[in-house]
Amino acid sequence: MVPERPVPVSIVEALLRLRVRRDGPDTTVSVHGEVDLLTAPRLLAVLTEQLHAATLLVVDVSEVDFFGAAGLDTLVEIAHRAGQRDVSLRLVAGAHVCRLLRLTGLDETLRIHDAVIETAGRR
Repeated sequence: MVPERPVPVSIVEALLRLRVRRDGPDTTVSVHGEVDLLTAPRLLAVLTEQLHAATLLVVDVSEVDFFGAAGLDTLVEIAHRAGQRDVSLRLVAGAHVCRLLRLTGLDETLRIHDAVIETAGRR
């Protein structure tokens, strides 16, 4: 058995780039790079942190290079946490992420949009 070692932050930051934009109580987190088993915990931590001040959280994964099963788990978990805090959650996704969401049935539970502009003013 290989002992578990923490992943250096620099590797995660190289693979996953996040940009947070706030507009009053609305927050958009744009995700770039790879969302996988290695980077998903960082994404979940940042999204959870944003729930504290937001009434609307937009998660934009339209520009990710890779989106694995750990990313789907992250979306399910953040949707649950947003619901507990009465925060509206919107997902902006490109074609390949939308396909994953359709295949798993998550497109029926998550509010998916084609662009960040579509989410403006909607609660």
